Amino acid sequence: VLSNVILQSNNVTTSFAVTSDNNKNSPLKKSGLVIIGQNPKASLSKFTGSILSLKPIEKSSKGIGGVTLDQTKDGVIRRIPLFLNINSNINPSNISEAIRIYNGADTYQVKSNTLSNSKNNGNTYFDSVRIGNLNIPTNKNAEIWLRSRLNKNYKIISAIDLLDKKIQIQDIQNKIIIIGTNAEGLALTKVNSLSEKVSGTEIYASAISQIISKDFLNRPDWFFGAELVISIIFSIVFLIILFFASPTIGAIISIISISLTLYSGYYFFLYKNLLFDVAPLFISLLTIYILFITTQFSSNYAQKKQIRNTFERYLSPTVIQQLSKNPQLIQLGGEVRQLTVLFCDIRKFTNISEQYANDPEGLVSLLNRFLTPLTSSILNNSGTVDKYMGDCIMAFWNAPLDVYNHEIKACIAAKEMHKKIKELNEELIIENKLPIEAGIGINSGIGLVGNVGSTQRFDYSVIGDTVNLAARLESQSKIYGFPTLVSEFVAKNDTSNSFIEIDKIRVKGKNNPVKIFILKDDISNDPNDAIFNEIDNFLKNYRLQKWNESKINLLKIHEESPICKVYCEEFLKRINYYNDVSMDKNWDGVYVATTK
Repeated sequence: VLSNVILQSNNVTTSFAVTSDNNKNSPLKKSGLVIIGQNPKASLSKFTGSILSLKPIEKSSKGIGGVTLDQTKDGVIRRIPLFLNINSNINPSNISEAIRIYNGADTYQVKSNTLSNSKNNGNTYFDSVRIGNLNIPTNKNAEIWLRSRLNKNYKIISAIDLLDKKIQIQDIQNKIIIIGTNAEGLALTKVNSLSEKVSGTEIYASAISQIISKDFLNRPDWFFGAELVISIIFSIVFLIILFFASPTIGAIISIISISLTLYSGYYFFLYKNLLFDVAPLFISLLTIYILFITTQFSSNYAQKKQIRNTFERYLSPTVIQQLSKNPQLIQLGGEVRQLTVLFCDIRKFTNISEQYANDPEGLVSLLNRFLTPLTSSILNNSGTVDKYMGDCIMAFWNAPLDVYNHEIKACIAAKEMHKKIKELNEELIIENKLPIEAGIGINSGIGLVGNVGSTQRFDYSVIGDTVNLAARLESQSKIYGFPTLVSEFVAKNDTSNSFIEIDKIRVKGKNNPVKIFILKDDISNDPNDAIFNEIDNFLKNYRLQKWNESKINLLKIHEESPICKVYCEEFLKRINYYNDVSMDKNWDGVYVATTK
């Protein structure tokens, strides 16, 4: 029945698999082959047999092509052949046959190249293949390079949808259809050049789409020699420049050279469709630069060692590293930088301390158990611990070294800190001790960072209004019942929709109001949870003095997330108060905090 349907459709290609077993099986030829030049079959991998489809299906099929995904040596699919050599006969691959039938062609036209000093076919290679109106450039082994994109330029239709007649004729009309498996645990997955696990059928689909759209990647055979020569010449010039340049100029030149090397490969690939391998040049330049900075390090090692020996008992390793690079920093003063500051404080620490009234060593041990993992969370996310103030930690980011995306890294550190606190509380409950609850405040802005103190004793620290606001936010976190509060200056750099605004306040000691946000993860793991829309709606009604609508919003928020209980209770108090007083119609919705 299947073979009859295939025969009637007259547009189906079936497959065969090549093998090194000497079974002498050869697939039927369904197409002609015209070679312009000498026969390039010797450039193809040789196989002595094949595993064929069932005879009725093979006979009824419009085309027969070879399976090509198992011919790589390392298992990574970077190229895919258009032809296979079986018993010294050139046979098309399943990709070639699918494209031939799609184009209504009967014959393949192969153009070959022969080296000028060749005396036999061993030096005759493929140059291009023509299928109908498609001229396909290939490498010498009749292969095309795959782009291995992450995005899919083909459509996947489930078999169950086809059986349930959910697929319309226009969905598949005039399309190339590949029938195969790609379900998890069922498909034969492969690895492409991006180390992405994909099914074989999807690799075929991507290759066919690339050919039909004429989106070819080119890598001429002479590229290998050109890459080697360019690497040698540029490396010699680079070494001469570094030899005569100062360390600073040398570093700048190195960064520019290495960056341009990487960009050139990216440029050729993206804009010129050329696969030019910049790895030899990149490795060469990087190796030379490493040797260069190693030499510079050796010449300055004595001075840096002296600085370390002097200060390593008094300052943190990060600051020592900075001082080793810049000895002139050993003086009062500092620099103004864009910083992110974090404060973390234990709530109700007095109650916890009462447990250790007769055991001060136990209280110190508890603080160590609290501060150690939290400090690790800060340091692991590129932060600098400024100081410990009893049960409080102050940390900052983007100093003394630049930290990319420091606002988000501070928030990641905060989430890890709360996770560490939860783990500690599990231990404390087993020990019959009160669990620890901590609040965190995070703010970003301009601050002065450097050596602050007196001429007799100073400390590497941060001062400024940015620090004060971070401390106020930490204190306000218990008012709203959320573990972490961040300012609008932190949230404004968010590109992943990770924050939700909860209020606009004027903290004690400041005149300008500031919007405050929480991490969405503190309420729900789903960033698109409906509760976030409910919070937005509540703030709109609240600031428009629509008290009844605001209460309804709060009720829904509380019902959907018990975590927001304290938040809802706080605003219900405010609404009840505002409802009894005469409010200004131009009220800006700002809450004035009365405590620090």
